[in-house]
Amino acid sequence: MHALKLHASSRSRSGLRKNPAKKPLKRRFSLAAWLALLPMALTVVFAYLGTMIWTARVSLSNSRTFPSGDFAGLTQYARLFNNGRWLLSLQNIVIYGACFIVACMVIGLLLAIFIDQRVVAEGALRTVFLYPYAMSFVATGLVWQWILNPQLGAQAVLHKLGFVHARFDWIVDQDWAIYTIVIATVWQASGLVMALLLAGLRGIDEELWKAARIDGIPRWRVYASIVVPMLGPSIFTIGSGSAYQSPRTIAPASAPTSTGQ
Repeated sequence: MHALKLHASSRSRSGLRKNPAKKPLKRRFSLAAWLALLPMALTVVFAYLGTMIWTARVSLSNSRTFPSGDFAGLTQYARLFNNGRWLLSLQNIVIYGACFIVACMVIGLLLAIFIDQRVVAEGALRTVFLYPYAMSFVATGLVWQWILNPQLGAQAVLHKLGFVHARFDWIVDQDWAIYTIVIATVWQASGLVMALLLAGLRGIDEELWKAARIDGIPRWRVYASIVVPMLGPSIFTIGSGSAYQSPRTIAPASAPTSTGQ
C-alpha cells in the first residue's frame, strides 16, 4: 500500500514537472492560430466594417454621384422614405423575403425528411434536388420566364390539354408578378436547404428513434416534437442566411417579370 502511494506521488510529481513544458507548446499553437486568423480578421475589420461605416457616413451627407463631405443629417433618409417607388420596393422585398424563407424552409425540410427515409437511389435524388442551385440566378429567371409565359409555357400547355379556362398568367399581372420570382428562387434554393437539413437529420442519434419505436410514438410526432426542435440551430442559420441573401437575389431573379417590377 505504501509502495502504491509512493508510485502515485511520484507520478503526480512527474506530471507537475511535465506541465510547464506543455505550456510553451500550447502558447505556440495559440500564437500560430491567431497568426492564421489575422488576414481574415483584418479583411473583416477593414473591408466589411470599414466600408459599412464609410457608407453610413456618406449617407449622412449631401452626396450625389460622388461622395461629399457636407453633413446633412437624416435629410437623405427623409427623402428616401417620402419616395413612393422606394416604399413599393421595400414592400416587395418584405413580401418576397417572407415567402422565400418560409417556402424554402418547408420544402427543404420535407425533402430532407423524404431522403432521410433511406430511399432507393438516394444519391441520384440528392443530385437532382441540389442541381438547380448550381445554375445562375439569371439563367433560372430566363427558364422560368419561358415556363410562365402565357403564350408558350404552362398556361398554353393546359389549354392544349383541354383546360381552356385555366389561368397561370401571374407574370403579366403586377399584383402577382412578385410571386413568380418567389417560385423561381425557391425552386433554385430549396435543394441547398434540403442538403443542410439532411446533414442535421443524419446527426441525430439512432437511439432516439429506437426509444420512440419502443414507446409507440408515431413517426410524424417524433419529427414534430423532437427532431425539428433539435434542428433549431440549423434552421436559425439557414433562416438568417436566407434573410441576408434575399435582397441580393430578387434583382437578378426578377428576369421572369421582364421589367423586374
